[in-house]
Amino acid sequence: MSATKFKTFDVRPYLARGEEPFALIRGRVDALQAGGEGVTNGAPFLPAPLI
Repeated sequence: MSATKFKTFDVRPYLARGEEPFALIRGRVDALQAGGEGVTNGAPFLPAPLI
């Protein structure tokens, strides 16, 4: 079994422009390979709906 590889997605620029980043985050999650990839999101708050 190999370690999970995480990709980083910083949503702070989208939030600063007043954009809702959920659809962008969801798109990145949907593009992940099962069992080997994950996404780390950078945000100025705890993204509880995504946890």
